[in-house]
Amino acid sequence: MRKYPLFGGSICAVVLIVLASLTNVVGYQTVQITRSSILAYPSENTFSRSVENIVKKGDHLKHPLLFLIVYFYLVAHSFRGWILFEHSISMGAFYKIEIKHPLLFIRACWLIFLAEFWSTFWQRLSSELGWNWSLENPPWYTMHV
Repeated sequence: MRKYPLFGGSICAVVLIVLASLTNVVGYQTVQITRSSILAYPSENTFSRSVENIVKKGDHLKHPLLFLIVYFYLVAHSFRGWILFEHSISMGAFYKIEIKHPLLFIRACWLIFLAEFWSTFWQRLSSELGWNWSLENPPWYTMHV
């Protein structure tokens, strides 16, 4: 008779895992449908210039490989979050926002929140340890294509 709570809990865990993976699939399909008209990819020259600028800005940058990993993690999360945000909403009259895809909207907010949280965390850690990382102004706010 004690098996039923464990059985119900395992079903809930499986459902949560399936729903969590479903958000990525829905986001990917939505981006694939509208990608041709909205997205414009930056050239490789812009990407390589931004990496060179990051390395050149840091005077005696400590742990440059870790810095680049953290930087690309933050850029990827923020970029994915803002793209999903744009696809999950529609703008109406007087800038009224209507949420078309609630799961995408929640995923977008979560990705943007994570990028901001980790940016703050790594900036505070680097300033405490003297690593000379420049994450005070996140790169996705200042990068121009």
